[in-house]
Amino acid sequence: MGRTTQPPLCAARQHGSSTRLPEGNHEENIMQESQCSTVAIATKLALLLAALLGCGLPAAAAPEVCVLTPHIEPAAPTPATPPTARIPLSRPTLFIREPLAEIRLERGDTLLWRSPAPQEGPLAWPLAPLQPDALLTLRLRPLGADPSHFATIRLQAGSAERLTAGDALLRSLQVGPSAAWRPTIEGLLTKGDRSLATELLFASEGPDEPALNALRLLAARDSCL
Repeated sequence: MGRTTQPPLCAARQHGSSTRLPEGNHEENIMQESQCSTVAIATKLALLLAALLGCGLPAAAAPEVCVLTPHIEPAAPTPATPPTARIPLSRPTLFIREPLAEIRLERGDTLLWRSPAPQEGPLAWPLAPLQPDALLTLRLRPLGADPSHFATIRLQAGSAERLTAGDALLRSLQVGPSAAWRPTIEGLLTKGDRSLATELLFASEGPDEPALNALRLLAARDSCL
């Protein structure tokens, strides 16, 4: 992934990305690393990934971070209006590909939570469940960035109906067979519900399931230019 002074903050791989898996057969590498059993599964997941990912742009001079979840809306923000992620669960998972020196969650001028140590990998929601229509600010500082240099994302919680439906779906998947997760995510993608699809894909409650692991691997490696 290219590094520039003012790179895009995004949750997507665009056409022409220079990011690649190790040399050799692309599908075979995916299967070996995530223990998928067939080339057909990896191929289908690659197609799903293309549908899954979208891209948003940062405010000027924001540090570079690659946000896998929450899903950032594909709209160009301004310095006064940072990228927005509409949240479909009351306890969303936060997953930024790069290691972070600091994560902050704020409401207005009030600091609600700050990461106690550098963070790498998925982060389970650290606060009480989001209330319907709540508006929070997520601030992300990559390792090595200036202490005052943060990427900023607006977190807009869904309506009461949206959060209730999303939470109910997550609970039903948790108590059901692990094989149900992938077709559920496929169905959400078919409907165009990228926000909920990405949350379920990277949910901290999700299973260690080969087909899902293949899609997670692709998303983590091939997202963001």
